[in-house]
Parts: sequence; C-alpha cells; structure tokens
Amino acid sequence: MAGMLSSSSEAARALTLQRYNILDTPRELEFDRLVELVSKVFHAPIALISFLDGERQWFKAEVGLGIDSTEIGCSICRHAVESDAPVFVIGDTLLDEKTAANRLVTGEPKVRFYAGASLITHEGVGVGTLCILDYVPRQLDPHQKELLASLARQVVLMLEARTRLEIRDLENNFLRGEAVVRVEELQAAQNEGADLKVKLAERKDVLAIVTHDLRSPMTAITLVGHLMKEMAAREPSPTIEKLSSLLVSASDDMSRLVADLTDISVIEQGQLRMKFEIFAMADLVESLKLSHAMLAEDAGVLLRFDLPEVFSLMLKGDPYRLRQALSNLVGNAIRYTPKGETIAIGFNRSHEGFSITVTNPGVGIAPESLDRIFDHFWSEGTGLKRGRGIGLSIARAVARGHGGEISVSSEVGGLTTFKMTIPSRGISD
Repeated sequence: MAGMLSSSSEAARALTLQRYNILDTPRELEFDRLVELVSKVFHAPIALISFLDGERQWFKAEVGLGIDSTEIGCSICRHAVESDAPVFVIGDTLLDEKTAANRLVTGEPKVRFYAGASLITHEGVGVGTLCILDYVPRQLDPHQKELLASLARQVVLMLEARTRLEIRDLENNFLRGEAVVRVEELQAAQNEGADLKVKLAERKDVLAIVTHDLRSPMTAITLVGHLMKEMAAREPSPTIEKLSSLLVSASDDMSRLVADLTDISVIEQGQLRMKFEIFAMADLVESLKLSHAMLAEDAGVLLRFDLPEVFSLMLKGDPYRLRQALSNLVGNAIRYTPKGETIAIGFNRSHEGFSITVTNPGVGIAPESLDRIFDHFWSEGTGLKRGRGIGLSIARAVARGHGGEISVSSEVGGLTTFKMTIPSRGISD
C-alpha cells in the first residue's frame, strides 16, 4: 500500500527502536548539537534526525522545521531507508515521482532538495535517517555524501552509547536497592531472558561491549575531521576550520572515554601500565590548554592557568597517563562550573614534590560523599549532572602509579579543589 512500509522491516524497526528507548524522549544536547553542525556544514536550512515509527516519522532533533513529527505518508526519509544507497539524494523534489505530490513539497515548507543517510544499526536494521533539506534544488559532491554518511554512523554510535549508559544506571540503581519496573521493561525490549541479577552483575561484559561499540565509529569521526579540513583547504572558510577543530576535539574526548572504560577493569586488577620518560612540564600544560579551550568556551566558563616557574621543570613520568588524569579533572570542573565563572588550574613546587590543583565554584560535594567520589561508576545523585566516578578513579590510579596521591576538599555551594601530588623524585630541573 502506498505510504506504508513492509510489515517485516517495520516489525524489526519497532523492536530496535523499543530497545533504544528513544521515541518521544525529551531533546538532548548531544543530538541537538549534531544537527546544528550538519546544518552549518552543508549550508542547509533544515537538518533532522528522523526515526520511522509505524504511521509517523518522529524527530529526535531538528533545525529549521519547528515540529517533532509528521505522518509517514509524507516522509521522504522512508524512501531513503528503503533504498540501498548509503546516501539517498533527490536533487529536485518536483521532478521526482516519489516526492512531486508530497505535501511538504507542494505546501509549506516547500522542500525542493533532500539528502538522507540511513541510520543502520549493527544488526543491519534501518531505523531512520540523518537528513538535510533545502528550499532550492541542489546536489552533493562525493565528499559531502561521505561526510553525511559518516555523521549518520556517529548518530548510531550515540544511540548505542546512550543505551549502554542506561543499563549502567540501572545497575547502579539495583546495587543501591532502588531498581524499578523500568529494569524489566528494558530487559524485555532487548529480548534477553537472562535473570536480572545475573545480567546486571556482568559489568565487565557490558564494558567490553561499550568499548567495542565506541571504538568502531572512531574511524568515521576522524574521517569527518579530515574531510572538513580538505574542504576548508579547497574553499577557505573560518567556519569549517572551526567545526573541523570541534570534531577533532570530540574525537579526542571519545578516545579518552574508550580508554577510561577499558582502564577500569585493568585498575581493578592492579595492572595499570605506566611508561616513564623525561618530558617538559610546558608540553603537558600546552596540551591541556589546547584540548580544553573549546570545551570551556562552549560551556561559557573561563580557564585560568597559574604557572609559576612551571616551564623550567622537567618531569619523570608517563605523559599520556598524566594528561589523561588532568583532562579528567579539568573536564569535570568544566562540567560542574556555572556559566561566567572561572576555573583555576594551579601548578606549585614544594619540598614534598610537585602539585597540581584544579579549583572550581559550583554546587560542591556533600561531606558524606567525599570518600566515595573515587569509586568506579559512583553517581552523585544530585539530579544535576550525575557521575564523576570513572574519570576520578582513573586519575587516582595514575597519581598512585607515580608514587603520589589525589585529595579533594569541597564546600556545598562553594569551591571544590582537587589536588594531585607527585613526589620529588619525579622532578628534575
């Protein structure tokens, strides 16, 4: 029947979307930012993340359309999902029989161009598209098509990561004795008949799956950054250059997340490897500035580096691990600091050795929680921005691997300071 999808594909799609628990959820910043990025990069007035759900298409994120769903009969995305093309393009909707009579073409918003990359899960199920629309006919070159397809793969990665994090939250709730009916619903949706207690106890298996799912699309994200740089080289554009830097920064953050998740099981076994070498403290500081400048700007906070004599110091340690630990401390500070405030990163030498402090204003940490924040997967539970545990537990392991330690002091509603110390034997002039 015209306007309907095949029953078999629709059934698979419905089960998959139920597993993702994505339909009719509130807007989320990560998805909104991605469609904004797509709209800017492709100079498209409309960009959507669209999911096909029975007799409607629902938009998880949208720019330029102003609605959250349409009936399936006027969905151009269904043609994209049903096609075999990695990127489905209709250069002029009035000249294509599939869309010439579509009400979104003949009426408002009078769409004349469509390009959509299917969102294909690792099971091979097409659940929707990442698409762009325009009011004038146009085409995409091969580089642009590959870029759109790469970003679509990123959307699927975000869906998978979102689901895994939901499982992790359920695990935390269960361990605290607060499991709710949602646990049973999610397990049923995933068609996994394993006993709930057994399923939630398999944390290492969950971590292995998460890291695997995150590693695979990293290549696509890196490719996107390179493609955008090539586009900027052919047609100089400050906007594209800035967006390519943003993608590279996001790629670095995801790589760090994968490393964090992988390191958890290693830390539990006491096997966090260190590769010691002599390196300049100045290099570590510059790397920290570069990697967090855009994150701080986006969050609306300021970073202040207090660097007395730091550039004359040479350290003996693992520069990658120290950068990993400090990135977690600064990243957390950015996340928890109100807009317009300043985060102070201090570097100080004393007779005991070398210390690095990260101080930020914000909600603070309750006294009863100070002893728990370094636990793996511990969630603060304030309802604001949950979860400090993964990065902090790794930062502590890195500090101890250098013979040092991390301490924290905090006032509720005031300043929070993390201090990492490195003993004197790790410093040379």
